[in-house]
Amino acid sequence: MTKPELSIFAGSQSVGEVYEEQNEIIVPFFEAAIPLSSTSSRIQLNLAGKSRILVLQAAVSGIGFSGATPNDKIGQFVYLMEQWVNSGIQTTRTYTSSLEDEYTVNAFNFKWRRSKGDPNRIIYTLLMKES
Repeated sequence: MTKPELSIFAGSQSVGEVYEEQNEIIVPFFEAAIPLSSTSSRIQLNLAGKSRILVLQAAVSGIGFSGATPNDKIGQFVYLMEQWVNSGIQTTRTYTSSLEDEYTVNAFNFKWRRSKGDPNRIIYTLLMKES
């Protein structure tokens, strides 16, 4: 199994230690009775295509990021992620899953918290949508 990668990072920067990776495909269907037929005859149409939601839960200590202290390095990681999510007209990025599947994605949610018992790590969740 390969470690997931995100093209926002360069060189030795990474998504960190991945705890969980989720991949969900959503296909909305429109369903209705077929006109002039028995009530049990129905038609199902996919009018909207599919959506893929990718969720990454990981921990990062800032290794590979610039900064004098672990806190500065974590700060740079958070800054890069927030710049991407909050950038207004968001640049798509390439996400490579642990199964080595590549997706072009936009981020729509990034949240983080301090790791319990280790002030030099954060645990984060990143929600991405395939473009």
